[in-house]
Amino acid sequence: MNKERISAFVDAVLAIIMTILVLELERPKSLTVEGFWALRNNFFAYTISFF
Repeated sequence: MNKERISAFVDAVLAIIMTILVLELERPKSLTVEGFWALRNNFFAYTISFF
């Protein structure tokens, strides 16, 4: 396999993994700042894994 095909495969795998990570995020119980603040660790972990 040439370098471009391996790069495309890795990009596809990472896209699938990121999609699964988004599906695992919990929804806040209330749509307020406090609701999002309670889930800050989950959102922070997702942000770190994205970058």
